[in-house]
Amino acid sequence: MSGGFENDILASDLLTLKLLVKYALFTMLSGLLACSYPLVEKESPYPNTLKSGTRFRFNLKEDHQRAETWQLVQDWEKGSFQVLGNTWHGAEKGLDINLQALKPGNYTLTAFKRRYQDTIEVKRYLLTIVAN
Repeated sequence: MSGGFENDILASDLLTLKLLVKYALFTMLSGLLACSYPLVEKESPYPNTLKSGTRFRFNLKEDHQRAETWQLVQDWEKGSFQVLGNTWHGAEKGLDINLQALKPGNYTLTAFKRRYQDTIEVKRYLLTIVAN
């Protein structure tokens, strides 16, 4: 009767390994897709026009060694945007804030750059979301 217990452990380890590989592939693919969203570059007073349903990003430079962080003000009407998460690319490339436009209308997205409790920079993006 040898081998039964070892085979159970081997099968369990194999299942765990398969799940880890699937998770790693999903994570890498998600990261690649997040980097591929169109970049909104024009700051206020210049408008940006997007179609409803569009996933997009804007990039903000921040340096964690200088205790800099960006804070997105989420003051829009509920259901207007969905925050898809942030991707930090290092001090040189900065932070991508990933969003999806959901509801047609005119919006101003505002982000504050903070160092400790101080606001050291403000960026605004004017967005016109049109129906698909």
